[in-house]
Amino acid sequence: MKDKQVIDEDHLYVRIGNSTSKLRGRRLRDNISKIKNIQKDSKKYKTDNINTNLNLINDEEEGNIVEEEKNGGGFYAKFVKNIGSQARTSHSNWFKNLLGQQHEEKKLETNILNVSFFEKGYHTVQVLRSASKWSVGIGKKENSILQGYYQLIDHSDHYLYIENQFFVSRAFNEEERAECDHALSDVVENLIAFHIRKRIERAYYNKEKFRVFVFIPLLPGFAGEPESTGTLQIILKHTYAGICRNYGMSIIEQLEKIMGEKWRDYIGFYSLRGHDLVNNVPVTELIYIHSKLMIVDDKSVILGSANINDRSMLGTRDSEYAVIINEKTNFKSKMNGVNYAAANFAHSFRVNLFAEHLGIDPKNPILNDPLSDEFLKLLQNTAHNNTMIYRKLWGCYPDDQYLTFKDLKEHKPATTKEELDQLRKAYEEEKKGIIGHAVEFPLHFLEKENLGISFFSVENMVPEKNFT
Repeated sequence: MKDKQVIDEDHLYVRIGNSTSKLRGRRLRDNISKIKNIQKDSKKYKTDNINTNLNLINDEEEGNIVEEEKNGGGFYAKFVKNIGSQARTSHSNWFKNLLGQQHEEKKLETNILNVSFFEKGYHTVQVLRSASKWSVGIGKKENSILQGYYQLIDHSDHYLYIENQFFVSRAFNEEERAECDHALSDVVENLIAFHIRKRIERAYYNKEKFRVFVFIPLLPGFAGEPESTGTLQIILKHTYAGICRNYGMSIIEQLEKIMGEKWRDYIGFYSLRGHDLVNNVPVTELIYIHSKLMIVDDKSVILGSANINDRSMLGTRDSEYAVIINEKTNFKSKMNGVNYAAANFAHSFRVNLFAEHLGIDPKNPILNDPLSDEFLKLLQNTAHNNTMIYRKLWGCYPDDQYLTFKDLKEHKPATTKEELDQLRKAYEEEKKGIIGHAVEFPLHFLEKENLGISFFSVENMVPEKNFT
């Protein structure tokens, strides 16, 4: 940022501890020198335990990590030495135990973040990562991003809003795997889909209104066509295995066993698509979602570099970085038709994302309550209507009308002058009906094909889990 922005009455809280770990990047290094006015009289707090049954990093392991980074001259060790020992305080019992340990928290004046983006108030920012010896040189793996997702999902009360570049996750645990005789797609290890499924089941049995909104790309971002590209097929295979096709063990299949079609009241999968005139030719293209974020209950936000897949989440593979943002100050909003204390940042973030996806004004009151039946109807109808218009005009894929590779090959886009003239005319008549960018994620695309790696494919030279 060219202009210096300093927090005055707005205070940012940064947590430093064994989950916070090494902060990476030249920008952070450069900005550390600008952190000042640390509050020296902060009070110590006592940890209130949460029974999570998770294997988290303990204090001894943290000491080993810090010692190793000290020996290697790690930036994290220097950061803790300069800042981390000066204060301990907290505002939320469950949040300060999110990873099962104490964290150090500082009140800072800083120009690292754009203050106007957060509005006024107190924010707790907990830094998480996926890291291991091969990626960052530590002796113990850390998958605190994955643990953060698990706990945010498990502790959610009203809704989950997810945007991610991938959704490659397993919807069943080891006990359920042992009871199933089918040949499951079980290469995937992370259980984000399982935690989502169990949270929905709990809401159903308790007769609670609870919703999950998932936005992912229509197709993985790899070159080539689905019928000829092994990497595309592998990722599609494991994406659908977690969502709706895995011998009865995916999220939707398991929910259908319990509640039938009522699963649609609890979870929906959506994508984004756009359209325009290029050289006077109507064209459409998918909008590739590259976000990695989850908003929970208009209270908490987790975002960073981690995809929902094993590569990002396990800690033993790609190194990743994320933050969880909580806010102490609240304002009066609505949740399920009743008054609700929402956090400014999480609420406004969700409202603006939905406004963009649905093509409506962010001030439209229908966006305030994500649990209202009116909002769900708006989202479902908009996505369905847009999907039908795109299908009518372009017959574009991926789409539920293409169940096999043969179906894809039989689709012929407009190419002749007569066909393009007809498309232009139809486009002028139909384009006003496309509102926003939301479309339905095609749950039945290529469902009659056996997606995966062919024997002669180059991708067959490495284990399949490399792609998950």
